[in-house]
Amino acid sequence: MKKTHVSIGCASAFWGDTPRAAQQLIESGAIDYLVFDFLAETTMALLAMAKMRQPEQGYAPDFLEILKPLLGQIKSRKIRVLANAGGLNPIECKRQLQALIDAEGLSLKVGAVTGDDLQARHAKDSAFQKRVWGQDATLSGQKLVCFNAYLGAEGLVAALDAGCDIIITGRVVDSALVLAPLVHHFQWSWDDYHRLAQGSLAGHIIECGAQCTGGNFTDWLQVPHPEQIGFPIVECYEDGSFIVTKPAGTGGLVNFATVCEQIVYEIDDPASYKLPNVICDFRNVQVEVEAADRVRVCGAKGRQPSGQYKACGFYLDGYRANALLMISGHNAHIKARAVGKAILDRVERCLTERGAAGFEETLIECLGSGEHFAPDSSDSRAYVSEDALEIVLRVAVAHKDKTAVADFCQEIAQAATGMGAGIYGVTSGRPQPSPRMGMLVAMVDKELVPVSWTSDGEAIITPVHSFPDESSQLPDEQHPRSADRLERPKSSDLVDVPLYRLAYARSGDKGNHANIGVIARKPEYWPWLREELSAERVHKQFRRYFSQKQKPGEEGCAESVQRWEMPGIMALNFLLKNSLGGGGMASLQADAQGKSYGQQLLQINISIPRDIL
Repeated sequence: MKKTHVSIGCASAFWGDTPRAAQQLIESGAIDYLVFDFLAETTMALLAMAKMRQPEQGYAPDFLEILKPLLGQIKSRKIRVLANAGGLNPIECKRQLQALIDAEGLSLKVGAVTGDDLQARHAKDSAFQKRVWGQDATLSGQKLVCFNAYLGAEGLVAALDAGCDIIITGRVVDSALVLAPLVHHFQWSWDDYHRLAQGSLAGHIIECGAQCTGGNFTDWLQVPHPEQIGFPIVECYEDGSFIVTKPAGTGGLVNFATVCEQIVYEIDDPASYKLPNVICDFRNVQVEVEAADRVRVCGAKGRQPSGQYKACGFYLDGYRANALLMISGHNAHIKARAVGKAILDRVERCLTERGAAGFEETLIECLGSGEHFAPDSSDSRAYVSEDALEIVLRVAVAHKDKTAVADFCQEIAQAATGMGAGIYGVTSGRPQPSPRMGMLVAMVDKELVPVSWTSDGEAIITPVHSFPDESSQLPDEQHPRSADRLERPKSSDLVDVPLYRLAYARSGDKGNHANIGVIARKPEYWPWLREELSAERVHKQFRRYFSQKQKPGEEGCAESVQRWEMPGIMALNFLLKNSLGGGGMASLQADAQGKSYGQQLLQINISIPRDIL
């Protein structure tokens, strides 16, 4: 008899997450499927460099280390496992796992999904390049170290239908790891878009592991026992609705806010969140607390996807390095900035003396001074704590020539004895040059990406549902504008309060773009957030970030912020375009992924009536 619901646990949010999560979820006895998300854009670049050094590498070896002691329980409890641990080499990862299974004398069928890796074809097939990039020779001529399409759930479903117990894949959209078991178990059709949207939302909520169970939560002090935080489980039903929870007896917290923060995490337009299998509309998602650590989610809508995959590639764009020095004493912030400038001036002089070009880009950051909370660098003094007696000075450089970056690394230590009092602790020792990886994003026709899966050596092509580029559109739901329904009281009845008293926030990266989701704490606050927190207000607060160097091939290099509303959970979502200095392994910023942007926004003041506060 088919189960009325399917329980899926997520044991990894990134390559390097705790190895203990999988054991916790398996021993809870509460899951049918276990998924691991190892891949981010930066991870693909790291795996590409590892594979260039050793061709048999390119996958996440942590996956094998985590699974080895758990294989017996996976077999006895009949848990099925899906993981994107294959990275750039899913076949080798499958081979290594099969060897571990055979050594244990177990009978587990392992499958691998392939087709996402387009790098070799991009390097050799000029017709393919033209289809991807058009006539832009600047983009098609880049020598990419990796180039991968974000596949959907079809290959995973085919492997599940064929009886695979463990499935390893390369680059798929993160949520596909959860959507696939639901399509397989409930036999959803590929045009049942509302259910596909709900299944994708379930995957989106748990794909970052403990972030939805109290990790990275605005009200972090409310989270009990974070040292033993529970990893997430979704209990999913045939109609697409699901409950977010965690193993009994673990730390952490699942409530309205922790789930909503994850819903708004790293998305753009919530009415058109584009995935390979469905375009999702999250504007009117409903989140309801059923019991302690049990939250029901429903209301996502879906429509037909496009006939293209998103694809992401990386290329070597020179080298970079950063150094951290501890600066102590009176006027520590002023001293730190002066020391940083002196270091750069010294190295630039060295480059000039040997006839080398100057640095392409430099950055001085005074961590701990509060300057990141200033709207721009010109008035950062007003935000800096004059009482700060210790500052971490961070100096970063980028150059096409590795030797120039090595010169910078060589000269850092001299600052401790020649550039000011109270300088100590070059953290992690002398820095080393590292590759600076530029990123290119393209849309690739699905017909150009053959998806297959294999278990016993024979690759089996998986049909992928392809559609015209013009995806079907739902009528835009009209919501009354704030100005049409909000009656402003007299100024004397308004009070300015920090946004963190009125809202939760979560931020993250989408390539070189950052997003910030803001959720009202109470229904009474929601109209005032809509009124006060405009795209222009957010742009003004973050304008210091929009002057960073742009990268070739990026969409919309204009300095802009986009805003969308999500009335179902009383949320606003902002996309800060090209605000991360290139993002990932290209950026010189300390926060190259926008993780602190939400906390920065929560510090601004919002006007609100006294009587509702």
